[in-house]
Amino acid sequence: MLYGACQLWGNRTHLYREAHQYYLSLTASRDQSQTNPRVLPRSKHPIKQSIITFSTCRFLSELKSKEVDKDRTLDLAREILGKCHPDAVSVIKHWITIIQSRWDEVASWALQRRDKLEEHLKQLKDLLALLDELMQWLIGK
Repeated sequence: MLYGACQLWGNRTHLYREAHQYYLSLTASRDQSQTNPRVLPRSKHPIKQSIITFSTCRFLSELKSKEVDKDRTLDLAREILGKCHPDAVSVIKHWITIIQSRWDEVASWALQRRDKLEEHLKQLKDLLALLDELMQWLIGK
């Protein structure tokens, strides 16, 4: 009986470890892509494409879908935490904190990037309107 319980918790620990490694690598790659973004283009169409790609098609939707997996990983870690040896409590709590804080950082960066792209698009539209107004003034003169 005890061997079976230890084996079950060993399997759960293994699942947690795999999920934990996955999320560390996921947040590291997202961290890299968010901290070193490409230079924003100076024309309207590439920036629109960047917003569409970033906001709807790829990154934010992937981030939302992975949040469920992150929550499952944290739930599994908390379950292990409730049954683990007292010596392991601080280590597991530490990794729970790391997973959650890294996730929060990446999510925050993603939202900031989206906002930056949208603001840049607005500035480009304003500049285009100003140029159109200037052209109309020059033609009218």
